[in-house]
Amino acid sequence: MGRLKKFIQNIRDKLIFIYLCIKLKWLHRIHKQAIVFISTPTHGNLGDQAIVYSQYLFFKSMGLEKQIVEIHRYCYERWKEKFSQVINSNDLIVIDGGGNMGSLWPDEEKKMQDIALRFIDNRVFVFPQTASYTEDEKGKEEIARSKEAYESNKYFFVFARDKVTMDILKDKMPRIRCMYTPDMVMFIDQAQRCQKRDGVILCLREDTERTLTLEQREKIQKILEESDMRVIKGTTVISNAVWKFNRKKFLFRKWNEFSSVKLVITDRLHGMVFAAITGTPCIALDNVSHKVYGAYQWLSYLPYLHFCSNIDEMEKIAKDFLNLSTQKYDLTPLLPYYNEMRNIVKNAMDNVEPYTNGN
Repeated sequence: MGRLKKFIQNIRDKLIFIYLCIKLKWLHRIHKQAIVFISTPTHGNLGDQAIVYSQYLFFKSMGLEKQIVEIHRYCYERWKEKFSQVINSNDLIVIDGGGNMGSLWPDEEKKMQDIALRFIDNRVFVFPQTASYTEDEKGKEEIARSKEAYESNKYFFVFARDKVTMDILKDKMPRIRCMYTPDMVMFIDQAQRCQKRDGVILCLREDTERTLTLEQREKIQKILEESDMRVIKGTTVISNAVWKFNRKKFLFRKWNEFSSVKLVITDRLHGMVFAAITGTPCIALDNVSHKVYGAYQWLSYLPYLHFCSNIDEMEKIAKDFLNLSTQKYDLTPLLPYYNEMRNIVKNAMDNVEPYTNGN
């Protein structure tokens, strides 16, 4: 049975590859240019999936959604050599945003370096990204490798979603074009659901990016239990594989869940952003790469979000937030940045130089 399943999977993968090649050739004939979402995730981290979904919305807002070809991670890794032959040099390459640049997630960093070098004649855009390099020898070595790969591609462009990342790029990789922009998920403005709210979602990391100790997590749990609120252990990670055809279903299911509670407490960047775009009051705590605070700096204008630097101040804020009236997400303050992103991407597609507002 295992061999049969593997055989069927192999046939399916080859059909997907053939379909993508045909679509690329069709786009080259009709539009002369494709927008390639390359090596997109299929795992169940819904923050990463929401980034890809928001990228579709971004290009749709430019009237370019029909030019998109999405190549998921497994398909790209298996046929990267062949894709490098069917992707034209004037195609736009989009690496999805996230917290993937640096030494924290080495496989993701290697993937980005490979794409920069493999498509050295293409406009390669890294959508809003956090860079995190450790201060040890390993981190210095990774910075050197990143610098060599990214600066080798004169068209490589990074949208940095926090000031720390901008500083790293300017200081360590000065030849890379970059711009300070919000996380892409903040571009989503149709996630809010009007429904009765009850309870609190406690959405805390379980991986290498967590900073909360067991004692601190237990203290948070105790504070919530003493408030007599229903506490729901939440997560932005699911066990299902997520593909292009079911991505929206899983995302809206999660956003409905966030829309159903009175408060979210989280140390996940997209836990906070999901709360923001669903109009849900949220107390945010930082993680090891400090990207939660970086994202909060973009959203601090929202009255229903609060960043806590320590747990001691959380109890009072939680009580205040539980009494908030209905909130609504407003991305108006962020629109000038997304508009500038549109201009830069459009100039790149039109081969207008320079396609940057400068460092």
